[in-house]
Amino acid sequence: MYPRDAAGEGDLAIPFEYHDGQGGNSISPGIRYITEPLIKKLSKQENVARVTSLNFSLAKDGGKKFKYIENLDKCEKLEVLNLSNNLIEKVEKLDKLLKLQDLNLSYNKISKIEGIEHLHNLQKLNLAGNEIEHIPVWMGKKLWSLRTLNLRQNKIFSLHEVAKLKSLKDLTSLFLADNPIVNLPHYRLHTIFHLRSLEELDGQPVTNCDRDEAVLRFNIEEIETLETDLAKTMKEMEDLKNKQTSLLEQLQQQDNLNKSLKQKNIQQKQSYKDLESELETKNELLKQKTVELTRACQKQYELEQELTFYKIDAKFEPLGYYPEEDVELDNVPSESPYIGKARYKRNMFAVEGYIPNKAHKMQVGRLEQEEQQKIQQFKLNLHQSLDVELEEKQRKIQAAQERLTELQDEIASSEQRVLKATEELNQVQNAVAQKKMSEVEKECLREQLSNKIFLLNQLREEAVELEKQMEKQRQEMAQKEKELEDLQGAIDSLDPKDPRHDCNLEETV
Repeated sequence: MYPRDAAGEGDLAIPFEYHDGQGGNSISPGIRYITEPLIKKLSKQENVARVTSLNFSLAKDGGKKFKYIENLDKCEKLEVLNLSNNLIEKVEKLDKLLKLQDLNLSYNKISKIEGIEHLHNLQKLNLAGNEIEHIPVWMGKKLWSLRTLNLRQNKIFSLHEVAKLKSLKDLTSLFLADNPIVNLPHYRLHTIFHLRSLEELDGQPVTNCDRDEAVLRFNIEEIETLETDLAKTMKEMEDLKNKQTSLLEQLQQQDNLNKSLKQKNIQQKQSYKDLESELETKNELLKQKTVELTRACQKQYELEQELTFYKIDAKFEPLGYYPEEDVELDNVPSESPYIGKARYKRNMFAVEGYIPNKAHKMQVGRLEQEEQQKIQQFKLNLHQSLDVELEEKQRKIQAAQERLTELQDEIASSEQRVLKATEELNQVQNAVAQKKMSEVEKECLREQLSNKIFLLNQLREEAVELEKQMEKQRQEMAQKEKELEDLQGAIDSLDPKDPRHDCNLEETV
């Protein structure tokens, strides 16, 4: 079937050009390359698409040899290809040769059967004299037209490799001689048993007696049982792999959940820090408002004290102590029986019949009328000033009460925030307990929780103390209002003819 060897046909021994890299041609030994001009010379066809047979096994000992399979894509009608006795290491670039029926790759350096998966019309395959150890599984499923397979002088050593060809129903001739497999016991019977269509094995015909002996030796039921056990084992292995995959997915989900919980924990810690900062701001604001309220109370106290001094002045003016006319105010003794501004003023009308040296003499009737007018004007001015002061104090009391209400609302809001933060802390503690956190983290959380509780207790104590102070301020305000009412009643009940008011009348006028 193959073209005759070049050693016997001189007209086919065409010298191949070899470029030595120095601009000249050389016929020295080396590597040949399959080119389109070479294909035309060998096939004597100008159109490579019409070539049906090619023989590249033309090299003599020591001559140039092919190492790569290439430039055969256009040979679409190629049926016979001989690449034996070369240096080919890999079978490749044969996908377009779909009509190929005979392929000879013997005596090369091939170690793996590949690159011929699409050659469904291949009937004869020669891979003798290579370095093949395994027969691929796809070979029994895709090369269904294969009839002759030559694997002589390779490195096949296992009987399982032969079983992979069981699906080749048209395989009639098989050569496995000079392989390690032929030294195994029952090699021939095992091969005949699995390859029922064989008619020739290693050049020897397969008889019916050989087939009967193979069936007797390798019981079908035993083989089927072994195959069933093997299938069951494979299924169990597949189930284990699926289970392993499921466990890995669950582990990944658990890792993702742990990461999300850690992220949530970090967010919770940040939220706690924000709440602490907000609480500190509220505390500072509360302190500032408390200071303002204290200042307002102090101012109110000073005003009430000043009013009390006026009352004391009115009561203690008739006691009879007056500084000399020429005495400076800074030199007035400090042993005065009362405190107030009146001790620095001389009461000109406290002693009956006393008339200052520099006073002008006036008629008595006219003096009494002027005194009545002054007394009425004084009462009017005093009432107006007292009304203004009373309204001012009532307005301050109302503002203080409104501020107290706002502070109480802020305290209630702070307590709600604190309760919410406590609940979130409890939730975090539960999550931490579920995830079995380390003792160090638990101790840290306990310490933070105790600090929070201590801070809450301090806030509650400060709020209670503030409420007590506000209640005390309200009581004092009520007492001061009562004193103001008493003072106004006392002023209304005073006799206009009382000489104690003359000094006040002079100040009013």
